[in-house]
Amino acid sequence: MLSDGLSCAKVGHWLLMDGDTVRGHREHYLLSVTVCPSVVGVVEWVAWEFGVRHTPSGMASPLGRMGHAHKRPVKVPGKADPQDQREFVQKYERTKTFLWEHDRTYFLDGVHPLHNSMMVKGWVKRGRIVHLTTNTGRSRVNINGALQVATGRVVAV
Repeated sequence: MLSDGLSCAKVGHWLLMDGDTVRGHREHYLLSVTVCPSVVGVVEWVAWEFGVRHTPSGMASPLGRMGHAHKRPVKVPGKADPQDQREFVQKYERTKTFLWEHDRTYFLDGVHPLHNSMMVKGWVKRGRIVHLTTNTGRSRVNINGALQVATGRVVAV
């Protein structure tokens, strides 16, 4: 109803509740789908969205009570394909059944340090995971490495 342009008071009338209660529920909902990197960002957003000004210290407690936490997003590769990943795991599990006792399994990959997104904390609804797409390009430094699965030993060039 709010997205259709009805006021909080009108929606409250239809839902048999106070308009301020509707406004509070709306604010809680909007905060649960918004990521702000700091309490100051939340204060600014609330002021812009609702015309209500809070101090940063006055905003942190309500955020906690509403179920928010200050945490980092979870990185996911920029070109991850879930189906390809499932197929790889299935193929790997099948391959392991054909290994001899003395055989060793290695995973190899190249890495490119300092060429990635910077992870920072932000106020996010508890239980919600925020994904940050990472860079996939290569920079000047290339390191090729291999991880021996059984021992955890790493070889890098």
